[in-house]
Amino acid sequence: KCVRRSTFGHSTKTARIFLFPIPTVTAAMCMPRCWSGSGRDTKYFLGKGYDVEATDGSKELCKIAGEYAGVQVKQMLFEELDAVEEYDGVWACASILHVEKKQLPDILGKIAAATKKGGVVYTSFKYGDFEGVRNGRFFTYLTEESFGELVKEIPNLAVEKLWVSA
Repeated sequence: KCVRRSTFGHSTKTARIFLFPIPTVTAAMCMPRCWSGSGRDTKYFLGKGYDVEATDGSKELCKIAGEYAGVQVKQMLFEELDAVEEYDGVWACASILHVEKKQLPDILGKIAAATKKGGVVYTSFKYGDFEGVRNGRFFTYLTEESFGELVKEIPNLAVEKLWVSA
């Protein structure tokens, strides 16, 4: 009963929407490619009473996030996720947007498989139709339509709520 988490760029309002269907007696999961990032989201979810399994692809960010949030952060890449129906929720905020579009079906499939039936997955992307390097980092941008087409390929994953923010 964990939440795997990511920590980039969430608002408290978005986190509350994500947590709403997940009872605090269970857990949610959060994840980024640099999954845990600074540890901000991990600390937020822990403060709300959730059992959080924090991960990040960077050894350095694992250390920073762990010190900030006060928990151990596991070093792991998206591709290494092999859990099956283990998490009530997966928080992948501003994380898998750093994955090539051709890899997204596999990564989202792993996330869906790791989430319990009825669980919640949150992910975010930059808006548009772009794939490539900007400011030294790789990004995949998606629109409502391209995200919808992508999700159609993933068993046991459906869009329940989708919004565009500024």
